[in-house]
Amino acid sequence: MKPLASTALAGFFLATSCLGAVAAPATPEEAAQITQSLARYLGALAAGNQPALTVAPRGDSYAVTIDFGGLAGWMKSMGLDATVAPGKMPLTLARQPDGNWRVTQEGDFSLAYNSANQSGTFKVGGVKSSTLYNTTLQAVVSGTSDVAALSSNSKASPPKSASVESTRESHAIHSEVTGVAAGPGAVTATFSQTIHDTKQRVFISNPFGAEGTPPFHLEFALGEARGDGKIVAMRSPALLDLWAWLVAHPSKDAVRGGQSELKPLLRAALPVFDNLSASMNAKNVVVTALEGKNFGADEATFEIGFTGAKADGVAREAFAAKGITIADGVLPTWAHGLSPREAALDLSASGYDLGRVANAAIDALDLEATTPIAPRDSAGMLSKLLPTGLARFKLATLRFANADYELSVNGEGTAGLGAKPVGALNIRLKGFDAVQKALAEGAKTDQNAAQASASLGLARALSKPGPDGSLVWEIAMSEDGKLSVNGNALGGGK
Repeated sequence: MKPLASTALAGFFLATSCLGAVAAPATPEEAAQITQSLARYLGALAAGNQPALTVAPRGDSYAVTIDFGGLAGWMKSMGLDATVAPGKMPLTLARQPDGNWRVTQEGDFSLAYNSANQSGTFKVGGVKSSTLYNTTLQAVVSGTSDVAALSSNSKASPPKSASVESTRESHAIHSEVTGVAAGPGAVTATFSQTIHDTKQRVFISNPFGAEGTPPFHLEFALGEARGDGKIVAMRSPALLDLWAWLVAHPSKDAVRGGQSELKPLLRAALPVFDNLSASMNAKNVVVTALEGKNFGADEATFEIGFTGAKADGVAREAFAAKGITIADGVLPTWAHGLSPREAALDLSASGYDLGRVANAAIDALDLEATTPIAPRDSAGMLSKLLPTGLARFKLATLRFANADYELSVNGEGTAGLGAKPVGALNIRLKGFDAVQKALAEGAKTDQNAAQASASLGLARALSKPGPDGSLVWEIAMSEDGKLSVNGNALGGGK
C-alpha cells in the first residue's frame, strides 16, 4: 500500500493551476489559496469554523495538518465512532523548481472504529513517504514510502449471519509509484511493493448464519511478497472532477437533485482506464485450515488483468505454485503419490463490452426513482455486454505435476446468450502408469479409488499417444452440440 495521506491526498493537493511554478518563500496568501483548492476535494476536512485541515507557511514549504479530532462529529453523523492517534497528522508540502509539488510525511498512525455491527483497529508504524505531484497531469509522477509495521483487526457481527473476525500483521513494507502522461486527460501509473513476514487469521463463527455449526478458521503466512502493477491511461482529471462533485453534494438528497450534472461527469470518466494489470509473487507460503492442518508452497504467483469500461474487453487471471506441500491426513495414504508439487492456471475471457453497459446504465439511471435502474433496463444489460451474443474463453494452462506425472490442459471456446458452447480442449497426461498404479493400490480399500481407476481405464481407451510418451485427448464440441474425442464422436446433439 502507498500509506496515508502522502498518496491518498496527493491527488487532491493543488489540483488547480492557481499556484505558480517558480520556487519561492511560502506566504500566508498562498497558504490560503492552497486551503481553498483543497476545499474542493476534501469537503468537511477544509470547511467549518474549526477546520480539520490547516495550511501554514514554513520557510519555503507549507505545513499541512489534518486534525482528526475535528472530524469526530461528522464521522458520528455517518454512523461511525472513530478515534485516530495521533489526533493531528502533519504533512509537508513544498513547491519544486519544475512546478511539481513534493508531499512528505513521517510518523505513526492508528485508527479505532466502531459502528452498529462492526469494529476494528488499524495501525501503521514507522511511516516515511515522499510523493511528487504534477498539477498539469493532476497525478502522482513519482513516490516512495516505507512502513516498518502494519497491523489490523476487525470484527463484523451482522444480525442473523456469520460473525467474522480477522487479524493481520506485516513488516518492512516498501512501495514505489510513477506516473506519466498518456494522452489528453490520461495518466499511466506503474507501482510496486514488497512486504515481509505477513500473517493473517480469519475466524468465522456460525458459518452461513447457521446456529450450532462448528466455527471455521483459516490462517496464512508469507515470508516475502512482491507486487507489481500498471494502470494504463487512467482518466485521473475526470475522476477528480467526479470526486469534487460528490464532495460538493454530501447528502443523498443533494446527489438526487443534481443527477443531471452527475451523468456527464460519470460519462467523462469512462472508460476509467484502458487496462489494468497486477501480479504478486510470494515465497514460503503456509496456510493452516481443516482442523489445524498445514498446506504450503515454496513460491506462489498470482496475476490479474482486465480492460476498462470499453469495447473488446479482456479479463485474465493466472496462478502458479511450486514446492506444494499437503499435510498428512488430508489425503488418503494411497493418494500421497498423486499430490502435486506444482500447479498452474491461466484463464481469460474476451469479447465483452463494459463500455456499452456503463453508458446504458448512466442513461437509465434515475436517482429519484425507488429503483435507480428500472427492471426493464436491467434486463437488457446482458445483451449489451455481449455485442455478438458470444464471449470467448481461453484456458491457456491448467497443470498439475510431481516427480511421477504431469497433467496439462489447454483450450478455448465460446458461449453466450441462447447459444450452445463451442470449443476444444487438449488434455495431456504424462506418467499414466504411475497414476494407474496409485489408484489400483487405493482400490483395494477405497471405493472412490476403485471408481477412479475404472474411469481412468476407459479414458485410456479413448486416448492417443503423444510424441513424448504421454497420452493425449483432443476434445471438441461443435455448434450442434456433438462431442468428439480424438476425432471419434461420442454422441449428443441433434
